[in-house]
Amino acid sequence: MKLKLSLCLFLCGGLAAATAAAGDKAVAEKHFKAGVSLLKTEDYEAAALSFEASIEELPTKMGLFNLANCYKALRRYGDSLSTLERLRTSFGAQFDAELETAVSGLENEIRNLVGTLEIAVDPQGAEVLVNGKSMGSSPLTQPLVLAPGNYEVSARATGLAFGVEKVRLLAGAQLKVRLMGNPVPATIGPQDPTSDALVQPTGAVQAPPPSHTALPQRSGLSPLVWAGLGGTVVAGVLSGVFYGLASRSKSDFEAAKSDFEELSSAQQASTAGDGPWNDMEKARDDHSLRQGLGAGFAVGAGVLLAATATIFILDLRKSKESNKPRAVAAHARPSVGGLTISF
Repeated sequence: MKLKLSLCLFLCGGLAAATAAAGDKAVAEKHFKAGVSLLKTEDYEAAALSFEASIEELPTKMGLFNLANCYKALRRYGDSLSTLERLRTSFGAQFDAELETAVSGLENEIRNLVGTLEIAVDPQGAEVLVNGKSMGSSPLTQPLVLAPGNYEVSARATGLAFGVEKVRLLAGAQLKVRLMGNPVPATIGPQDPTSDALVQPTGAVQAPPPSHTALPQRSGLSPLVWAGLGGTVVAGVLSGVFYGLASRSKSDFEAAKSDFEELSSAQQASTAGDGPWNDMEKARDDHSLRQGLGAGFAVGAGVLLAATATIFILDLRKSKESNKPRAVAAHARPSVGGLTISF
């Protein structure tokens, strides 16, 4: 690249020898010199802009040759070959041996770096896209000259749907791609982004029925959620009640135990019989039973609450899915007196 650019700088004096047939020669020379200075700094993008401006004012051999070099450095190989072709067409008769050698060498070097991609579109008239960039409308005048790489080729046109062809282009390769457009089925939907009205075959405008745009929305909690919440509250209340009774039974047990110990220490247990002992045993059993029931209802309340939350989340998701609008496809077919649209 540096060898080729040094050659173009060596030949830059060609502008001064050109005769101005059109445009402003002074402005063209100013842009040309700016381009040469930018080439020395290897700012190829800015240099290309300067040479383009110079050629627009006054096309010259060196302006076109230097522009082709800039395009090559920017990997715009197709533009570089097109510029060289314009150079030969406009100034080929004026080439000396040195310039002929330089132009031929640049052409051969670019052709060894690139591949060609021929794109055919059926039907014609669609816009051709390569990696999302427009290449013009079909039919293209000539195959595309591209750097090696992976490309996605597609097309777009009103009322037609095209697939995407993925190709891998190698240096020196010549690939052909054919794209087929398929008609897009008619659908019922807004004709204007600001209006929900539908255009009928007769030209009349009619608002779409609600049932064709979205399903009715659901609101409120399901019966299972309400039942779960109610069961959780009841279980929680019962747990509190039994824990309260267990606390009272514990107090009774402590009191009976104290009475029994007093009678035993006073050696009155034999005269009092089994009454104090039985009272203490009963209070202890009541405490254990009520405490167990309280714990059981507490666990049940927790389980019910978790199950209720799960049901609520699932019900909410189902409700959101069912409330999404559903597109209704319509099919038009010719009939006596016009078109018939069926769903």
